[in-house]
Amino acid sequence: MKEVRSNCPPTLPQDRDVVVAVTDKNYENAVETGDEVLDENLPLLSYVGSLVAWNHPRGTDRYDIHTETLASAERIHTLAPSYFADGINEVTVVGSETVYALQYGADSQEITLHPGEEEYNDIYVAGGEIVYPLARNYTMEMTRAKGKLKVDRSGMPDGMTAVEIAVDGVAETVGVDVLPAGDPISTEYARIYRGSTRVIKNFELSASSGDAPFEILLAPSSALSDTSTVTITFADDSGEQAIPPFEVVIYPNVITLVRPEYDPGTGRWQISVMVDDEWKRIENMDIV
Repeated sequence: MKEVRSNCPPTLPQDRDVVVAVTDKNYENAVETGDEVLDENLPLLSYVGSLVAWNHPRGTDRYDIHTETLASAERIHTLAPSYFADGINEVTVVGSETVYALQYGADSQEITLHPGEEEYNDIYVAGGEIVYPLARNYTMEMTRAKGKLKVDRSGMPDGMTAVEIAVDGVAETVGVDVLPAGDPISTEYARIYRGSTRVIKNFELSASSGDAPFEILLAPSSALSDTSTVTITFADDSGEQAIPPFEVVIYPNVITLVRPEYDPGTGRWQISVMVDDEWKRIENMDIV
């Protein structure tokens, strides 16, 4: 799966620098799905909790990784000149990541999106081929690598004490592929998703839990299956029950909002998904 993004540099310092910024500050459909909408002008730390820079100087066997320290007020972050070797540097930056989830290879660097089948962090990535010394300024615009599944619980039974959401068929890793630009510094990259994995998240409920939707960060649906399978199991006073599995498509930086509804009169479940600000029933999901 490839998604091409163009980097449009903001106003930069006069010195020649490589700086890191964030593009996807809010989900594309945040308003439609009732998600929190962040101010677009907050410090970098408001969008990514950490930053790792990875560099492979072409023609060498060096694979350098640097854990960055982000200042509390900075909106863009400058990578130190000492990170770069003379010549072509294949650079990947990763936001909200820790070093242990990075995988190294001579041709690419990939990020494991769901270590241990867990939800894990809201990962951001960017990449570029940077020729050093710099001929001009360069901005690496990080984009969100995951989407989000939200489950509206208004149609689910009252009195639930625990819920488990299992999602099969989401991408296992993401890497970046720099696209040729006919320039000493490439300004476009593609996110490359590989593999397929499962993610499980458990929710413990109480009388004070409220009725907020269940949320889970997810890599996009795997190219191996095109869709992802969601299975929701819940417990209440009558025991454990499972909603029959249903298919959705997860996209990066997009919220997929679904609503399971139980009809006690017929004993059947119906699954709806929010599309263009309307609930639309998923075909063939009115199952016993």
